[in-house]
Amino acid sequence: MRTKKPKIGEYVYRMRIILIPNRSPMMHYGKHNRMLARKRKPPSRDIVMLETHNLYQCAEAIIQAFGFHLDHCFGFYDALDKRYYNDAEEKYELFVDLDIEPQEGSKAVKTALLKKVFSSDGKKMLFYFDYGDGWHFSVERIGAREADGAVLYPLFFESVDDSPEQYPDLD
Repeated sequence: MRTKKPKIGEYVYRMRIILIPNRSPMMHYGKHNRMLARKRKPPSRDIVMLETHNLYQCAEAIIQAFGFHLDHCFGFYDALDKRYYNDAEEKYELFVDLDIEPQEGSKAVKTALLKKVFSSDGKKMLFYFDYGDGWHFSVERIGAREADGAVLYPLFFESVDDSPEQYPDLD
């Protein structure tokens, strides 16, 4: 992922990304993933991003932070408390950018800026990556401050536990 230098007066957001093991079917496959799923605290990453990064760039940073390959479609949904992501009222999908049968009411990820989607601390979204394998992540804005002009963003700030295997053995 390309990094960006902030403009004067631009803000950065600290984003906490937590893998949701019980909603991610691939956590039940492979010795490593099953071991991670049994832990009390799920794997998480803190990433600092510019307010002008878009959701596509946010997805790139999340995928990179977990050591995955960005080789599938994805979406962001306000559906953390809902049983199905398609019940979300606010939804952003890569399908819109690709013009491939998006859900009704979905918006594009490449034009949705973090400052609009994550407009306040505590705002959470479900990041659903790879609709086939079903990786679910909680994404929350946990802080904002003025950007340091000498730093390139995104900045990978904190990591808790190992990353799961994106393609574990299906034993």
